[in-house]
Amino acid sequence: MAVAFLLVFGAAASALFLFVDWQMQSFLDQRSDEWLTREMQSLQSLPANEIVSRLSARSRDLTTTERPFSLFDQSGKLVAGVPLAFPERPIFDTPFDFADRSAAKKDHYRGLLHRRADGSSILIAQSLHEQREFRERLENATLFASITTAILGLAGAIAVGFGAVRRLDAMSDAAAQIMKGDLKQRLPTGRAGGDIDRLAEVVNEMLDEIERLMQEVKGVCDNIAHDMRTPLTRLLGSLERARRRATNIDEYHGYIDEALDEIRGIHKTFGALLRISEVEDGLRRSGFIDIDLKAVARDAVDFFEPAADEAGIILSYQSSTDEPAIISGDPNLIFEAIANLIDNA
Repeated sequence: MAVAFLLVFGAAASALFLFVDWQMQSFLDQRSDEWLTREMQSLQSLPANEIVSRLSARSRDLTTTERPFSLFDQSGKLVAGVPLAFPERPIFDTPFDFADRSAAKKDHYRGLLHRRADGSSILIAQSLHEQREFRERLENATLFASITTAILGLAGAIAVGFGAVRRLDAMSDAAAQIMKGDLKQRLPTGRAGGDIDRLAEVVNEMLDEIERLMQEVKGVCDNIAHDMRTPLTRLLGSLERARRRATNIDEYHGYIDEALDEIRGIHKTFGALLRISEVEDGLRRSGFIDIDLKAVARDAVDFFEPAADEAGIILSYQSSTDEPAIISGDPNLIFEAIANLIDNA
């Protein structure tokens, strides 16, 4: 990713450099053309002898080598001025770039050539050496800056990448521990609060919810084991008594009836647990109705009153007010809850 970003940045920087180079070259050429046109206008109206004397005097001045003036006859032979070779492909009255091969070293110029009425030609030129040197230094500076930026960018990307890899390794290790069954483990989060931290926080919240659900499942399993232990023990005892003590069909039927009653109770308990699960999941809440809690309690007392009388226990119902206690719920589950309390008592 770092290399991809560097390539995109490099392409953008290259396009910017080319635009700046193009604008700079256009600006320098425009300034040179303005100077060439101005100087040509001051010379072209002068007589030939004055042009020769002025160019001869200018050629003796060593400070004017960067901006040479030359006068050529009809055949292209130098008459006066700086000894430049007549351009191989002359363009008159329009600035153009050309190379002078008359010296040992080829020099590049931007010049303006004008043909006089007598057939002679005036060439005013400006050396491109400074412009080329400036562009070369600009290119070297740009190249150095690009290389430095690339090195610093790669170093920063490597540092950030190693940090991200370390965090991902820590998160992977924590996830491996969680998959092995350690639900107390959580994904590590940093102080930066970036996207990875946000994702880790969401996953940790999900793990908290999973741990809570697992605890609820454990609680349900414990409740099932608790509720099933007594009826299953009675069922086992009834079957063992039937095997050891029953001597005729009637006794077998009696023991079988006891076993069937226990099985019905177990089935009823499972049904209650399933209904509780449905309530927690919200599937059974759609069937909730308004019920009078006092009426359900009186029904439960009436149901257990005969058993209490047989056991010699006084079971009574009392209320501090005659107003109904209205709640929203499942009347069957409410009745079973109160009945379980009375039965345990």
